[in-house]
Amino acid sequence: MQHYTALTTTWPSVIIWCQVVDNYGDAGVCLRLANTLIKHGHKQVWLCIDQPHTLAKILPGLNPTSHAQLVSAQLGIVKWSAAWESALQQPPLQALLAQATMVTTFACKLPLGLRQVRAIAQQKLCIANANAVQDYHMEYLTLANWAVDLNGMQQTDAATGYHSTLIVPGLVPGSAGVLAPLPCRISHSNWWQALLSNGAVNILLFTYTAGHNFVAQLLSQCHNPLAPPVQLWVAPGHSQAMVKQWLAANPLPAHANVCLVFLPWLAQHEFDALIGQVDLAIVRGEDSAMVANFSSKRFVWQLYQEDGGGQQQKLDHYLTLHPWSNALQACFRWLNDMAIPSPADGANLMRSLLFGDGLQVEFAQWRLHLGTLACPSQAIGTPTHTPKANTTKPT
Repeated sequence: MQHYTALTTTWPSVIIWCQVVDNYGDAGVCLRLANTLIKHGHKQVWLCIDQPHTLAKILPGLNPTSHAQLVSAQLGIVKWSAAWESALQQPPLQALLAQATMVTTFACKLPLGLRQVRAIAQQKLCIANANAVQDYHMEYLTLANWAVDLNGMQQTDAATGYHSTLIVPGLVPGSAGVLAPLPCRISHSNWWQALLSNGAVNILLFTYTAGHNFVAQLLSQCHNPLAPPVQLWVAPGHSQAMVKQWLAANPLPAHANVCLVFLPWLAQHEFDALIGQVDLAIVRGEDSAMVANFSSKRFVWQLYQEDGGGQQQKLDHYLTLHPWSNALQACFRWLNDMAIPSPADGANLMRSLLFGDGLQVEFAQWRLHLGTLACPSQAIGTPTHTPKANTTKPT
């Protein structure tokens, strides 16, 4: 219990549970959900995650070796471990099982012991005709029509009787909507902020390992001394490895009108700000892609590669939600390795994407549509009570 004394002064109204599958999207979405709930009135939220070292890349101040840490007055980070599961079933943390709303995310679910305890509490409150603290399970973003049908449905664990309500994010009315980036004040002391104002076309590259042909054409355009100046911001990880591999075989000539910026890991809110400031964001996954969707700026989205090619169907659904031009649809499919254009067509598409002002109207119209959607945090709502301070001395 001594590992968790930093958290025992005030109880949270919500505990979010996250198991990282791979990459950083799982951690990023859960951190965004936690901060959104805080913005909407929750005095304290805890994020329980099995890989704090992944979260630490986008959350400065987090010690990834700590069992539990308050990174701010309202946000606590807990390492999901057997010790944590055990601590939750002992005083004083045991009280959380009656007070806090539990939100499981994506592929994870509450540990069996906690589901059993929660199920018993739910049954007692039902018998007493009292309002139970509602629990939720948030799914990945889906673009299929069944997002509307499943959102808000109750699911019951067959082994324990524990039940929770489904939150199904989507991009159509009736779904849970999407987590929009929170407004943040851009600090002009940030080193990258000063570089943005150099008159070049600023492009952010943040991709998975796919899209080699697209990225190669992007870099080929950077060779052209007659093209407008380009500043390419390359995110850490796969994108930097891909760019460095290409440059090793195709060194930039001295007269190339391009500046390459190899980014370090940035805090989530800083990366959000950068996405909103560049002229074109080439982004991957779910979390950063939704920030780009809300930016009103040009972007291309590379979806997470699923077994069986599920990302192709997902992209097909996405492209039906708005009357995107044929050129933009071709760019989306190209980045996702669904349709590789000829070298000549690819060069024309890339020039249009990088330097074409006519595309901007499409993105601004799409942003207006997104503004009509709900937000997953609205399903959880604001706390109906203020979590009580803990007055029990930790053991």
